[in-house]
Amino acid sequence: MPKERDNGFTIIEVLIVLAIAGLIIALSLISVPKVIDSKRKNQARKELKSIVTAAGVAQQYYGKPLRLVTGNGCSDCICRPPAQVTDSGCITNWTNAMNAISTAGLDISNLDTDPWGSPYLLDENEGEMGTSDCRLDNIRSAGSDGIMSTADDISFSIPLRANPCPFTT
Repeated sequence: MPKERDNGFTIIEVLIVLAIAGLIIALSLISVPKVIDSKRKNQARKELKSIVTAAGVAQQYYGKPLRLVTGNGCSDCICRPPAQVTDSGCITNWTNAMNAISTAGLDISNLDTDPWGSPYLLDENEGEMGTSDCRLDNIRSAGSDGIMSTADDISFSIPLRANPCPFTT
């Protein structure tokens, strides 16, 4: 007569289930940060596009280059390494630029920081070197590392208010 088996699991079965559960948890811990970072990058791109649009409206509203709208020729210069983008001067420059741009009608005051908690960085270049200056204004996020001018930065150019450059569109 065959021996009846007790109800329950053997130690081998329990160990196999634990190993599979551990593998699933390990894989999810690897992929979740990538998904979160990807979501933050997409959010930053969307917010930067909103800032570009608002900056264009401000330039048209005031009829001036962005540096004259914000009152600063390089809001992000104070943020460049070795300085940190979270330094008070950097935050103040972004807040002042954001407020100046917002007064033209498109409110970007809700965009006080990027998805990683750092201020956005604005370099108002247009016209700094005279009427034939072809450099574009730029807006950027320092990205997940919070350090300006590294590989994870997300950057957009703001179109020229008046195009003095025959080779650009």
